[in-house]
Amino acid sequence: MSIDLTPEQSRNVDNASGVLSYTPRPRHRHRAHLPTHFFVATLMLYGLVLGTFLLNLTKLRHAEPNWRTLVPFGAGVSFYVASTLFLLILGRGQISRWTVLLCTTMTLVLTTLLCMVLRAGLLVDQVPAGASALRGLLIHMDQAIKSALAAESWIGEAVLFAGKYTVEEVIKLTPVFFLIATGRIRNAHGAMLCGALSGLTFGAVEAISFGYLVYPATPEITPVSTYLTRFFIMSPLHGIWDALAGGLVFFLSGRGRANTQRGPTIGSAAAAFSCAVVFHVTHNAFQARFGAFMQIVTVFMLLAPLYHMAKAARKRAAAEGSPDGGQLVGDLHLFTFSLAIAFLAMSLLFSWVLGIQRA
Repeated sequence: MSIDLTPEQSRNVDNASGVLSYTPRPRHRHRAHLPTHFFVATLMLYGLVLGTFLLNLTKLRHAEPNWRTLVPFGAGVSFYVASTLFLLILGRGQISRWTVLLCTTMTLVLTTLLCMVLRAGLLVDQVPAGASALRGLLIHMDQAIKSALAAESWIGEAVLFAGKYTVEEVIKLTPVFFLIATGRIRNAHGAMLCGALSGLTFGAVEAISFGYLVYPATPEITPVSTYLTRFFIMSPLHGIWDALAGGLVFFLSGRGRANTQRGPTIGSAAAAFSCAVVFHVTHNAFQARFGAFMQIVTVFMLLAPLYHMAKAARKRAAAEGSPDGGQLVGDLHLFTFSLAIAFLAMSLLFSWVLGIQRA
C-alpha cells in the first residue's frame, strides 16, 4: 500500500519495516518566462523605425541639414540605441566580448573598403592636389566601377541590382560565418547577436558615407528626414536581416531542435545567406516599386520571425547553461557604447578633414 505523506510525516515512518512507504509527489516545473524587456525591446525597435519614418510627415522633410553635425550625431546615437535594443532582445549569452569585437572590426574594415571603392569618384575631390598617385588610383577605380555597373538591358539591370546586395551580404556575414566555422560562435544565440551587430556596423558606415559624400553631392537638397532614415531605419534593418541569417545557420542544421551535437553545415550556411539576400533584395525592390512606406512594411514583416527565433535561441542557450544576460548595463552594453563613441569620433574626424579640403 502506498500512502502520500508530507515531508514532515515521512520522517516518522520506518521504511525498513515494509509497513508503509512514502511516494513523493511529483513537483510541477514552472515554465521559465522570458524577461519583460525581451518583448518590450522588440516593440521599441519597431517604434524607433516607425517614429523615424513619420518624420517625413513633418517639416523636416523640407529642412536643409547641417550635415557636418547631423552625420556624427546620427552615427553615434543610432548605433547606441539600436545596439542596446538588440542586446535586450537577443540577450548576452555566452558570447565573448573579444568575439564580438573581432566580428564588428572585420565588418568595419570590409565595409570601409567597399564604400571607398564605390565612392571613389566622390573621394577624388577630397584628395589634396599634390597626391597625384592617389588621385589617379581613385579615378581609375571610379572608371572601372562605372564600367562594371553599366547595363544595357533589363536583365543586366536585374542582375546588377541583385548582385550589389549580394556583395553587401557577403561583407556582413563573412565575419559571422568565419567565427562559426572556427568555433568561436557555438549556438544560434551568439550567431544572432553577432549578426545583428555586424549588420548594424555595416549600416552605420554606409550611412556615414552617404551623409558625407553622396547626399551633399546631389544637385537638389537632401532633407534632414532622409539622413535620419538612413541612420535610424536602414542601419537597424541591416541588423535584423543578419540576426535572422545568423540564427538560421544553426536552426537549419538541426542545432536549434533536438540534435544538439550536430554542428552547422555548409548547406545551412548557404541557405541562411540566401535568406539574407532575399530579405535585402525584396526590401529594396518593394521600396523602388511602391515607395518609401515599404520600409515600415518590411520591418514589420521581419519583427515576428526575429522575436520567435530569438525566443527559441534564448531558451536553448538557457537550457545549455548560458546566463540570460539581459540586464541593461553589462560588459557588452559598455562595449557597444564604446563603439558608438568611436563612430561619433570617426565621423567628426572625417568631417574635419572634409572641411579642410573644402576650405
